[in-house]
Amino acid sequence: RDPETVAAVKRMHQNMLNRRRDIRRRIFGSVAAAILIGIAIVFLLPSMTTPQKLSEKYYKPYMFIPDMNLPETNSSYYKAIYAYKVFEYSASAQLCREIIASGTPDAEVHFLYGLNLMELDSTESAVKQFTATNSLLSDKKENLDVTAQWYSALCWLSMGKSDAALEELEMVRGIENVDIKEFDVEGLIGRIRGLRRK
Repeated sequence: RDPETVAAVKRMHQNMLNRRRDIRRRIFGSVAAAILIGIAIVFLLPSMTTPQKLSEKYYKPYMFIPDMNLPETNSSYYKAIYAYKVFEYSASAQLCREIIASGTPDAEVHFLYGLNLMELDSTESAVKQFTATNSLLSDKKENLDVTAQWYSALCWLSMGKSDAALEELEMVRGIENVDIKEFDVEGLIGRIRGLRRK
């Protein structure tokens, strides 16, 4: 055996071992990095969820009944609905203010006014309108009452007031004989409680 050949074979063998070690280190490093990223996602993402983000996630514009596509009458209320449906929230809000100022207390008008105020980022004023809606419906507990409370809860969340939002949602959950399937009340209550534990 030639000493140079033996040395060359030993170098090749050592180089192969070094490459294997490098590959193992890279694989181990990649797996460790993936695990650390996964842990960070599990622990950091929930803390990145804020009440405001929950409000945005659960918010859906209210859909008025399909036959309200055009202002079919001269009624200011129907014009306000039409303006809301075509995203003219300021115009719709102005019409609602005029109707309310005329002295005719109407739950539907206060509700529509609250929706417009939500869209115009005046959530504190929107809550007042949803409260007025509920007070005008005090004994009826209709779907409009529940819907007003749902939107009121979203307003509270957007203002960062989780406790007030939970209070509204608990009332929604407690109302019997009203269909609340369109709202994920239980899901939102769970998410808010999850925020409060952090």
